[in-house]
Amino acid sequence: MSNRIGKRGENIFASRNIASKGFLLDPTFLGDKFQTVDFHVDLLQYFFKGFFYAGVKTTTLGYYPEGDRMRITIDKDEIAELSKFVLPVYIFGIDEIEEKGYLISANNLDIELLWKEVAAYWDNRREMTKFVSSFN
Repeated sequence: MSNRIGKRGENIFASRNIASKGFLLDPTFLGDKFQTVDFHVDLLQYFFKGFFYAGVKTTTLGYYPEGDRMRITIDKDEIAELSKFVLPVYIFGIDEIEEKGYLISANNLDIELLWKEVAAYWDNRREMTKFVSSFN
């Protein structure tokens, strides 16, 4: 059952939450090629070949009672693997019932802000440093 929910979340991420925001991002599903990330996402309308990786976590359980966090579990090993990337990597929480996506640490998915953050990283790519997100 969880595999079905996960696949549905991946489809929601790729179609509704990314493509519907003015076509700023172009996600490509990676399948089982990576254990910790699900999508390679290209920036559209950008003069460099900018991209980021996205991991997708799906839930049918909604939010904790405080209403500020989704009921999604990310284990320590997965966090450790994601921290090894030097380029932008984001975890998206997908609420399967509402069919909405959220950055795990943010209240709402802001595609334009995400696009600008990744573009800024690639604008400064000559200084290849570890990526630090404002969505922490």
